[in-house]
Amino acid sequence: MKSKVLVVVALLLLGSIFLVGCGGGDKFLGEWVNVNDSSDWAKIIRSGNSYIWEDSDGKYPAVYKDGILRVSVGIGEGYVSFDEKTGHLVASYLGHKEEYKRK
Repeated sequence: MKSKVLVVVALLLLGSIFLVGCGGGDKFLGEWVNVNDSSDWAKIIRSGNSYIWEDSDGKYPAVYKDGILRVSVGIGEGYVSFDEKTGHLVASYLGHKEEYKRK
């Protein structure tokens, strides 16, 4: 009986670790506005196991990997990181950086 309880507890722990590990990109979700230009906005939603970055130029597929949201923008890839200190997003594309705060 004790061994069955240990197996159940171990499975619950492994399941919760798996769920926490898969949700790492969820901090990117939501509506964002550029800290320097309020007309520049972004919206990030989950789409299955990936994400979608939407802005005034369109919608782009994105993948969360190694703490970075990688956005496919056609002619290249944009990189979006989450600044834990400020709670802001830092987006880099073709050498240009922008910072976004939650809307």
